[in-house]
Amino acid sequence: MRHPMVHNLKCWPVYFNALAEGHKTFDIREIRDREFWAGDTLFQEEWDPTTYEYTGRTLLFRVTYTLTVQPFVPEGFVAMGIRRLT
Repeated sequence: MRHPMVHNLKCWPVYFNALAEGHKTFDIREIRDREFWAGDTLFQEEWDPTTYEYTGRTLLFRVTYTLTVQPFVPEGFVAMGIRRLT
């Protein structure tokens, strides 16, 4: 049995704002060196790509559903349903 994990993720301001306002209830990520599963926690840190710095704003989400089936999701990516915890 796999234990839920916490994933620290960078999030650009436009997407961070949509998450913060509750408009974005999903996340799509490339799978490289980690796997995402229902029950995991996403620690989203706002990252400004123009300054290459974190802004200090953070949000916490629980992964409620994952989808990796092609052709719905490109190979090497995962679509996740998420629920805000903070």
